[in-house]
Amino acid sequence: MKNLLPLILVFIAFNSFAQKGVELKLNFGHSDVGNERWLATGHFSASALHNVNGTVAIGPFYATGLGAKYNYIFGEELKIGSSFSEIGVNAQFTFARVSKFKFYNKLSFSSIKSGNDIDPDIDTNTNLKLSGIDDNTTAIGVGVGVMLNLGSGLYINLIDIGFKKIKSDFMGLDKTLMRQYQFGIAYNFGGGD
Repeated sequence: MKNLLPLILVFIAFNSFAQKGVELKLNFGHSDVGNERWLATGHFSASALHNVNGTVAIGPFYATGLGAKYNYIFGEELKIGSSFSEIGVNAQFTFARVSKFKFYNKLSFSSIKSGNDIDPDIDTNTNLKLSGIDDNTTAIGVGVGVMLNLGSGLYINLIDIGFKKIKSDFMGLDKTLMRQYQFGIAYNFGGGD
């Protein structure tokens, strides 16, 4: 029983800081995947997380590319405009609250869609090779982040770093680990902590 006392006190401390309601996040950032053959984009994402308790929040998210670029090498470097969108589910686990800072881990599962926009000035032979590159895939990801509590349910998401594993033949890319870096704002509807 003595060994359980610290665990019970930690549980009570976590629940005393429990967040209620729904948290809406709006983030801007950068996503990229690949090395010599790559896809990179600035992106905007929105998510709505239902706070199950003070530790766990679950909800959907959507991200879209802002000026995505796709690079595929056929003996010369070609940078081609591309589209990018992602829809999925996040599970966020708050593991520490220190002063006004909230530290969290996250797991995500998503569907990613990307395609290129062929420039008509590209050589016809190369254009034929590129014209069919539209692809969908699924991704599973992990990440970490830090938020600053401004009070009244308003937060600044200082940094959110994530890594997602995608299928090996997506868009003909040579790497399968997507990197995402983002920052933004969040608001907790139903009361902040």
